[in-house]
Amino acid sequence: MKKIIESHINKLKEDIRLLDEIKSVLACSSNYNIPTNFTADELKQKYFFAKNGDLYVYIIRTEINDREALEGAFHHFKYNHKDKAKYSVSLMNKPKQYSKVLYVGSSASIKSRLSQHLGLTGPKVYSLQLSKWYNYNQVSIETIRIPEKYHSILYQIENAFWDYYQPLFGKKRD
Repeated sequence: MKKIIESHINKLKEDIRLLDEIKSVLACSSNYNIPTNFTADELKQKYFFAKNGDLYVYIIRTEINDREALEGAFHHFKYNHKDKAKYSVSLMNKPKQYSKVLYVGSSASIKSRLSQHLGLTGPKVYSLQLSKWYNYNQVSIETIRIPEKYHSILYQIENAFWDYYQPLFGKKRD
């Protein structure tokens, strides 16, 4: 039993060391504001550099200050849209303070995952489906490539961003 506990303690110490080390990686993020008349092809061109297997943490933000309008638009789509059963949408959170961060996530298929959140593909995949209920040219996306040596702590990194930003949608990883 003692060896098992020591093994877990050593793993936690290694994770803490990696989290400290990753601070410099986070400085290498990129930000993309979605233009008016945005298309799926533009997304693919923007993220053409992403290779399968590269892991990313992404943060989707809005420029809108009106929480009630945003929540109203989402609820109208989720509960009143004629094709509501067709779409699987993310859960809405109720943070104490309004957050302009809509979603924090991670993915090894960044092009595909962002296309899902923008509502360009995958109606049955849980995502924001923004094009169905929101003016997505008022959204910016920040991506942070996570180097391979940090893949083992990807969810801890994502959870740290989730805790910090308290996004309006999605759930924290276990």
